[in-house]
Amino acid sequence: MAKRTISFPVWDERVDGPNEERKIVTGDYRDKDYVIQLDGLTMYSNDLDYQESHSKSAPDWSLGCEARDSNNHVVLTFGGEPCEPFRSALLEGRILYGAAIARDEQRHGI
Repeated sequence: MAKRTISFPVWDERVDGPNEERKIVTGDYRDKDYVIQLDGLTMYSNDLDYQESHSKSAPDWSLGCEARDSNNHVVLTFGGEPCEPFRSALLEGRILYGAAIARDEQRHGI
């Protein structure tokens, strides 16, 4: 059985230069990372006909879709057809796991 583990460092605070690991020069900085945990999220279509019957080959993507946690709280919303793996998760009834990281790589102080 093939299995892999994926890991990334997450910066919880602003990082000022110099910092070789983040390639930040003296006088520059990077803002903290934004992270969203996807562990155990379920995708739902906003197309009520699709939700009720699943008889269509695909939902009406123009109605959007969302990812919800186990308490039915909306964590992510998509205004149209989502990208992979969110699309396949909705169509195949898969559960989302992992994290998405939004990292600042702009130059600020120079």
